[in-house]
Parts: sequence; C-alpha cells; structure tokens
Amino acid sequence: MTPPGDRNVGEIILRDLCAQLPRNKLVVFTVAPNPPMEELVWDSEFAFAPDEKAWRIFPGRVGSLLSHLHHRFIFRRIISSIVDKIVHFGKTHGAEAIWITLNSVTLISFGAELARRLNIPQLGLIWDPPDYLARRCGLDRLSRKLLQKYFSEAMRISDRVAVVSEGMVEEYSQRYGCNCVVLRHALYNATLKSDGLTPGNRKNNPLRIGFAGTLYDMGQFNMLLEALNLCGWKIGDRPIFIRMIGNWFRFNGMSFPCNIELMGWRSTDETSHLLSECDLNFLPIPFSEEWQDLAVLCFPTKLSTYLASGRPVFVYGPDYASSTKFCKQTGIGITCSSQNPGQILKVVSSFLCDQERYHQAQSNVFQVREDYFSVCVMKRQFARFLGVDESVLNKSC
Repeated sequence: MTPPGDRNVGEIILRDLCAQLPRNKLVVFTVAPNPPMEELVWDSEFAFAPDEKAWRIFPGRVGSLLSHLHHRFIFRRIISSIVDKIVHFGKTHGAEAIWITLNSVTLISFGAELARRLNIPQLGLIWDPPDYLARRCGLDRLSRKLLQKYFSEAMRISDRVAVVSEGMVEEYSQRYGCNCVVLRHALYNATLKSDGLTPGNRKNNPLRIGFAGTLYDMGQFNMLLEALNLCGWKIGDRPIFIRMIGNWFRFNGMSFPCNIELMGWRSTDETSHLLSECDLNFLPIPFSEEWQDLAVLCFPTKLSTYLASGRPVFVYGPDYASSTKFCKQTGIGITCSSQNPGQILKVVSSFLCDQERYHQAQSNVFQVREDYFSVCVMKRQFARFLGVDESVLNKSC
C-alpha cells in the first residue's frame, strides 16, 4: 500500500531501504488509495486500492454477514484485477523476485496468489499483525478469519520475511516455519546531546517528559497525569512539564492544575530536537486484551524516535510487551506495569533523582543506537533479507 516517499513513516522506511538497491535492480508497483505525490525514480506503475473499511449497512448479525459477503466476493474481484496488472507488470520487466509489504488488508489478501502466479521467490515485509489491521478496518469475525488464512498462506510461501521485533521472529518462525529477519529503520539524524541531569545549567530548569505521535489509548496517559498530581507536578524543587508533539490530542475532564506543552505537528528533525530537550520520553503501551497482539509483536516507531533524541525512555505498559522487554534488556530507561499512580510516581521520581542511574541509561541509549539502529546494521539486515551479499547494495556506511 505504501510507496517509497516522505509523507509518513512507512514511506520513509521504504524510501531508505529502496535507496540501498542499485536503481536498475528495482521496479515498483504501488497499490494505494492515492498515487505517489512525486514521480518515483524507478520504473513504476500504480493501481488504486479498494476501500478496506468494512461495508456495513445493517447492524448486528445480518450486517456482519452482508459485510463478509461483500468482502469475500466484491472486494475479492477487485483484488483479482489488481493481481492481473501486477503479474503483467512483473513479467514485462522480467522480475526475478517479489518484495511485498504485507501490511494492509489488500496486499495480504493477494500475497500468496501473486507469488504462485509469477512463480518467483517472494520476500515479505511486516510491521503490524494482520488481526490488528483487520480490527482497524472494522472487519467482521469471518472476514478477519479469512484474512488470517491469506496471511498464513503468504507467510508460508515467502522465502524470507522481514519483521520489526524479536517477538515476531519467535511467533512467526514457530507458527509458519518461515525464515525471519529483524529489520528496523536506521536512525539517520540522531541527536548527539548528552547533558541530561547535570548539576550545572539544568538543575534550575523544569523537568520535561516528552511524548510524540498519536495516543491510541488515553488510559495510560491519564495514569501518568494522576501520578504527577500526587506530587503537585514537582520533583524536588523542579516543576514537571509534559511536552506533547503531534496533531491530534483530546483532553477531557482535566479539573486540576497541570503543565502541558502542546507543540503540534513537527518535522522529524524538529521532533528529535524537541525530545532531546526533555529529560525522559514517555512510551505508553495499552494493557487491554484488544491490543495484546500489537504489544507483543510490534516495535513502535515511537521508540526509534525517542532513541534518536538521545534521552532515556519510560515504557509504561504490560511486562509481556516487546517494548518493555527491549527496555529492560538494553537498560535504555525505566519500565512500569503497575496501574497504581503512586507506584508510577515512585518509579519516575527515583530514576530522575538518581543522576548516576540516569546517566547510565543515557549512555545505554547511545550504545543501543549503534548496536541496533545504525545505517550499517540496517544494511546488513537488509542484505540478509534479500539473500545477497552486502557488496551488492549501495555504499552507505
């Protein structure tokens, strides 16, 4: 669904991965709701994607049944016509392999069929679990089950699969027997600040907790607010501010004094700079069962964004979440799985008041950026995913 570009995180990731390949080794077929804003540098073609949202004109079981029939037959007919175009495109250009982003209902639905019809190796790229994508589109139970079937077929037919977390490697290699490679986006413009809680020029400044992106569940954020209410939004003599970067926040019932800086939407570089001025960056992971697959399998782009800022991270969510495990394993900050505001405050305040512990976490952030998110690491993993030697790729490190 997502073409290489710079309009969103997915486009940027694909843009940087595609840039690793010699231009004559790649052709691009984009299936998306809208054409790319700029002409791609590679030979390319475009097809409009069908509307993935559930077609529901009646409530209840009747509505669900009609929605499923629409998805199974009308949606599928559109999918088949798209596959015909891609097969023709691939044969025209003499494609030797398929690289498909299995991160939309549309592409998952034809992944296995495309590989069978072109009869060439297929490489799959996954960012989110399929049931999360189905829920986001409001698909009924039967359509979700059908999508899972398509996903299973696409995974089993793929020679290699690039995923974003160790949790995905464990889950998908065991369930589908596929060869998984962890492939995360490199931090190209990481901030190099390392002052943090020095006893010098920052001791009289406010403490800032940063947040960037979208709040999918206000529950975790409200718990943080309740925790800060307990200390009157102060730790020691330093007032606490929450700095929020993004274009969609909704606050209800805040009947108490608080310090929140709304910075609006910012570019990637601006976001990294604003987060680097914070002392701790907040990563909430929902506790609800509905989000469990996302918590276990995904690696939030927020975490990469926070690491780019050079500041420690506060992961607030269940112990089973991949982000919680990564934070504990690498020591890049603190974690808390308690839903007690007093315990949250204790975890945060003890960390921010312990300069030695804070600086160790910040040092770990820089080390993790080098070990997991450097351009060289991304290039090495991308070569593994493609099944080629690194020397085949363009020089980048």
